[in-house]
Formats: sequence, structure tokens, C-alpha cells
Amino acid sequence: MAEPLIQLSGIEKRYGAHQALAGVDLAVARGEFVALVGGSGSGKTTLLKTINRLVVPDAGRITVDGQDVAAAEPHVLRRSIGYVFQEVGLFPHLSVAENIGITPRLLGWDAARIAERVATLLELVALPADAASRAPAALSGGQRQRVGVARALAAEPAVVLMDEPFGALDPLTRDALGGDYRALHERLGLTTVMVTHDMAEAVLLADRIVVLGGGRIRADGAPAALLAGDIDPEVRALLEAPKRQAERLSERLRA
Repeated sequence: MAEPLIQLSGIEKRYGAHQALAGVDLAVARGEFVALVGGSGSGKTTLLKTINRLVVPDAGRITVDGQDVAAAEPHVLRRSIGYVFQEVGLFPHLSVAENIGITPRLLGWDAARIAERVATLLELVALPADAASRAPAALSGGQRQRVGVARALAAEPAVVLMDEPFGALDPLTRDALGGDYRALHERLGLTTVMVTHDMAEAVLLADRIVVLGGGRIRADGAPAALLAGDIDPEVRALLEAPKRQAERLSERLRA
């Protein structure tokens, strides 16, 4: 088996008396789309953020493409890993093009190369070319999140981390943007790790679901394989939530 692109071994993190992560081991293959799910406080966001050192673990080792992340300068590491989060965090005083071009500019790309990359990315995330000159405030929430995705992809990263990326959007926009991102994942050969509270989103987008609870991995596998196996009842209830929701919706519509 080829070496995983992302490897986490024995990861531990404590916040005071709370054990956020308790010896987590996780390997992510190149090209995989992995969803981290679990209840509030399960450790999923903490685990995600250890990959780009937004959270420094108390113990354990993390490698990305064979390189120990603890040996990298944090700002250099983060410029090589795409990061998308729910709040988007666009700079309001910068244009869309300037927001997308921040990391390439920090990496020393010339203006022509940045402009070409911005134009390519606007097309990839289904935004019109004239969006480049607009301010973030002139865009809808869904459009701003598309800019957030474009910004994460600007420096051509192999790895993209996503922390509840679509959670603040309305259902139709969320569904469309999720599907569009999955297509980009395939087209660009990305490796994606996404935190989500939405089990339907995890099942629809991810190749593999990792269920966390109490700072530990409680289940790990493809959605269908997990449900077909002998798993903890609480984990099964979590994974079957989309099915129960669909059944309740069907009953309401028939009433």
C-alpha cells in the first residue's frame, strides 16, 4: 500500500480537564475525500486543525506528504494547505481578486500569474469573470463561500481542509456548492478532509466517514460498509439520521 498523503499517529490534545483527542490514529490516502463527523465536543474540529497546526497536539506525530508538520514553519505549512471554513473570512476592504490572490502573492507569484490563476478559479467555482473587481459585500452568501473555496485553491494545494464549509448557507445553495466542490475534488485530484455536522452531506460527498466521540475514532469506513457492519448503536443512529429524516419527510408530505 502506498504511503498515505496525511498520517496522524497517537494524536493527543487536552484543554484543561477536557481530553479533546485521546491517541487518535488516522491515515488519509492521496485523492480521498474524508468526512469527520460526531457530536459537539467529539474532537473532530480539533483533529482537523492539527493537520495545519492551527492546533498543536500535546503528543503524537503528523506528516503531510511524508513531511513532519512539527518541523515546518506554521505560516509556510498553511500556505501549502487549502483551508475553507464556515465564516469564509474574506477581507472586506479587498476585492474578490485580491482576496483570492493573497496566498500566491505571499508566495511571490508575479502579477500576471496571479491574475491568470484568479480568472481560472472564478471559472472553476462558477462565478462570473466580473466578480473579480467586486467587494465581498456585493456578493451573496453562497458567492462569498465560492470565493472562499477559490482562495483555498489559489496556490494549487494537494490538500484541502474544510471546517463546516457550507453550514451557514441555505439548503439549496448548500447542496449546489457541495456538489460543485465534490466535482472540483475529482477534477483537480485533491485530497479533502471535511468536518460536518450534517450526516446527509457526509454521505453524499465523502468517500469515507470517520466518526469521533470522546476524542477517539469510533467508526471509520465507507458509508455503506459502516452501516453493513457491526457498529456501536449510537454510531449507527448517527449514520442513519438522513434515512430517518427522509422517512419523516415522506410521512409529512403524505399527510
